[in-house]
Amino acid sequence: MIAYEQANKSFVEMILPIRVAFRRYWRLSWAPGITIFALVSLVALRLPPYYVADSLIFIQPQKVNSKIVEGPSRNDQNERLQSLIYEILSRGRLRAIMEQFNLYPQSQTVVAKEKALKTFQTQAIQVIPVISKTSKDDLVQTFRVQFAYGDPKVAYEVTKAISNLFIEESILTSKTETQGTEEFLDAQLNEARKKLEATEGAVQKFVQENFGRLPEHLQSSVARLEHAQAQLATNTQLITANMSRISSLQQEVKLAEKDSPQLTTGLGTVSSDPNEGISQLESALAVLRTKYSDQHPDVMAIKKQIEVLKQRTGGSAPKTGNRPLEPRGSTPESRGVRREIAEAESQLASLKEENVNLKRSITQLEADIKLMPLKEQELIRIRRDYANVKLNYENLSAAKEQASMQSSLVSSQKGAQFRIVEPPALPVIPSGPPRLLIIAAGAIAGVLCFASVPLLFFFLTGAFKFRDEIEEDLGVPVIGVIPPLDTQRAKGASRRAVIFSLFTSAALFISGSIAVFLTI
Repeated sequence: MIAYEQANKSFVEMILPIRVAFRRYWRLSWAPGITIFALVSLVALRLPPYYVADSLIFIQPQKVNSKIVEGPSRNDQNERLQSLIYEILSRGRLRAIMEQFNLYPQSQTVVAKEKALKTFQTQAIQVIPVISKTSKDDLVQTFRVQFAYGDPKVAYEVTKAISNLFIEESILTSKTETQGTEEFLDAQLNEARKKLEATEGAVQKFVQENFGRLPEHLQSSVARLEHAQAQLATNTQLITANMSRISSLQQEVKLAEKDSPQLTTGLGTVSSDPNEGISQLESALAVLRTKYSDQHPDVMAIKKQIEVLKQRTGGSAPKTGNRPLEPRGSTPESRGVRREIAEAESQLASLKEENVNLKRSITQLEADIKLMPLKEQELIRIRRDYANVKLNYENLSAAKEQASMQSSLVSSQKGAQFRIVEPPALPVIPSGPPRLLIIAAGAIAGVLCFASVPLLFFFLTGAFKFRDEIEEDLGVPVIGVIPPLDTQRAKGASRRAVIFSLFTSAALFISGSIAVFLTI
């Protein structure tokens, strides 16, 4: 209900309490307002001037084409700048600068020195990115270093020292970074080279140990298997044919020896040919002499037969040496057939031996062909590992070459480096404090005090202000309103309130002035 009534009130009715409050209590508010304005103005006039020296530093890009040697990206430059700022503005570096230039000499205690160091680190020194004139973006390559101090010469010297620190630290950081990168890449490259050589050896060893069982040998293995199987079939046919031929030749030998004339002696039958008979008997005599003496009857009988045959041939006999004794009833025809049989049997034995080797080769080839899918998978895995290791080695080699070029650029000062575009100058005009701005703020604070004191007195008193309040609280209608009477008592109360306000404001101004003179 109250909110509804307030919303339906006119503007005149809404500002009526403010008009009443100012009409009653304005005499009590002008003194505090003037006091606040005077104190703020005194502070503005007492603040010591300070001077700001600054320098403009530019990150000069590398002087070699980026297509030849890749330069740092925008993000890399930003990260490098941030790390460099943190390094230079560290507590150790700043403490050394404070001691070198005897900054904040009034700070003698440990706590005071720490506060001064914090002020020096967070407020006195500013690193500000330069905004581009063509856009609102910050220039990563350009920034400004500022230092504020009460003495212009000290401000100039400190700014110069900090700017030189940026240059020196950037060069040192670049050299350390490139050297550390090279050392790291050397270690990684050596390890990758050893791993690559080990992987190459593993691939070569696997290929050597599994030669003939690899996928690329499949066609040749299949061709060898087919050739061996065909050769086995051919040899089998030849073996069958040779066995048939040997059987046929043996039948011919039997028929030839059955029809040939024979010479019979006391020790057996020999060939009808005297020369062959002498040879057979001499062979038999050599065998008997190994068992018996020359006086043995069998030995003497064979000697006699040899003499008889020699007489038939005119006393000459072929030199047979250790020629074996021909089978009984052999003839020239049978001997030729037997030679064919011997040749066929020799060929048959050779074919059988060759078949054994062929079967062994066929078994091995079939086993190798069955193992080829497994060997293929294993070879793929080994070659994949080799490809990964080789790729890693190539990447490390490229990175090592890039790091070597970067190191050469840093050594020859051709790489990206910091350069002072605008060196610091000795400041002549104080940069602060902004006295007019502080005085204006004091005037605004005084006006606000002048406006707020009457309202506080009006609304914080417990008396009824309007007819509506009485009717709402007491529940009875108000017949009439008596305006404030200008009596002696009322005048005295008003006079005492004004005097109290003046006395309080004067005391506040004096105590505030003393505090300002003591602290500033």
